[in-house]
Amino acid sequence: MLRKYEVMYILRHDAPTDVTQAAIDKIKDTITGQGGTILLAESWGKRKLAYEIEKASKGIYQLTTFAGQASSIKEMERVFRMHPQVLRWLTVLLDDKVKDLDAEIAHYATVTPRLDPIDSDEGRPRPPVAKPSDSVVPEKTTGEKSETTGEASKLETEKASEKSQEVQPEKSVDAPVDAPVEVEPVAEKTESASTDSVETKGDTEAKDDTEVKDDAEAKDDAEVKDDAEAKDDAEAKDDGEAKDDAETKE
Repeated sequence: MLRKYEVMYILRHDAPTDVTQAAIDKIKDTITGQGGTILLAESWGKRKLAYEIEKASKGIYQLTTFAGQASSIKEMERVFRMHPQVLRWLTVLLDDKVKDLDAEIAHYATVTPRLDPIDSDEGRPRPPVAKPSDSVVPEKTTGEKSETTGEASKLETEKASEKSQEVQPEKSVDAPVDAPVEVEPVAEKTESASTDSVETKGDTEAKDDTEVKDDAEAKDDAEVKDDAEAKDDAEAKDDGEAKDDAETKE
């Protein structure tokens, strides 16, 4: 079963042009020799590496898209490891099943490959990537949107005006009728409550005075009774002693 792959590999930049081209041809022959079909081959020229690889600061970038068996990948990567001109490579699976090879060939035939010279320094600059903010909105679409927004704002304004006209009269009529109703009962209740509290306080004070007076009178009566009893006891004692003295004398 054929699959579609894409491989990017980097060659040494300091080798002669014929040596570099021979390395490229060797890799292409390896792909086709394993039953693969090259769909697109691009050369990105000489570019600066992100970091040095085997003391090389630059490399020649090659990109190849092809359809082939999974076994062809193993042989191609074996050549990459053994070839002295190859610095790095990366193979990516684009499609795990090629349904129509002829359709793939016809599609890539319409694509213009990038073919920078092998000895060109830094290659051809990449096209700028358009940002979302740079996209231009057609004038017709903008006009339709603004008209729709204007109509929506107008409808909202009219609706708010009608709602305010309906609410305001009801509020002005209800306010004078409901305002005085709840004031008088509160005042009467307060006055009644204060009167009851005054009367209760007066009754309590009168009751307290009565109890104090009763307690004082009861205390006085008890003291008078005690004095009378003590006096009677003293007189009885004196009479007894006088009687005893008389008997003794006789």
